[in-house]
Formats: sequence, structure tokens, C-alpha cells
Amino acid sequence: MDPCEKSWSGILRRLSRKDYSKHELLEKVPDECKEFVNERLNSYFPNLDEMVLEGEIRRAVNHGKGPLYLRNRLWERKVSADMELLLDNDDVWHKSLDNALQKAKNKIQDKEKIIQYLLRQGFTYEMISRFMKEVDT
Repeated sequence: MDPCEKSWSGILRRLSRKDYSKHELLEKVPDECKEFVNERLNSYFPNLDEMVLEGEIRRAVNHGKGPLYLRNRLWERKVSADMELLLDNDDVWHKSLDNALQKAKNKIQDKEKIIQYLLRQGFTYEMISRFMKEVDT
């Protein structure tokens, strides 16, 4: 079996178990096969990075993480995304912030400590203060 074909079958096995970005997959391929594998990825999985992005957004929202957490996670995985568009999607982050706030209220009573917790989860201070005003009214 050709080494590039072997690399391609390894890529398919990896993709069957977990979502990988195109960059993550190409890191695992020998240099002489990168072009071959990249062409195959582009033809068989043209929206691979978009699928990874959607999965990361879904994971962030379900776990109560904010857009700054998501930005760092995407940077680690070498997935490019329009962060302005992600930050402006208030509906998504409202749900995520609500999840994080509920989790924080189960453990923490002090409002300042809750805000600190939410900041560590990747939300901006602006988002937190706006959301806290909505919740308090």
C-alpha cells in the first residue's frame, strides 16, 4: 500500500472517532503526503473546519463557557473564525451565560465571586454586567 494511501486511511479512522480540524489532521501526516491528503480532505470534507467550529460553539454553550474561551480553543485547534460575528451573537452567549450563572449560583453566594467566576469562564465584563441587569430586573 502506498504510504500516502496509508496516511489517508489513518485520517479517516481518526475522523470516525473525533472531530479534527484540517490543520490538526495535516500535522499527523508525513511531509511528502500532505498535498495528497489535503486534496482529499478538500474534496471529501470541504466544510471540515466549519463543522469543528460548530461543534466547539455547541460544546462551549453546553458547558457554560464564553466567547473568549471559545476564541482560545479555536486558536489552539488552528481553526479560523470571524470573532466579531461570534461575539455579536447575543442569543448564543445569553444561553451559555445563563448555564454558567446557574452553575455558579449552586456553589457561590457572593455576587462579586460569581462575576469573577464568569470572567474565568470566558465572558466579557460587558456581557456579564448586561446579563446581571436583565436577571435582577
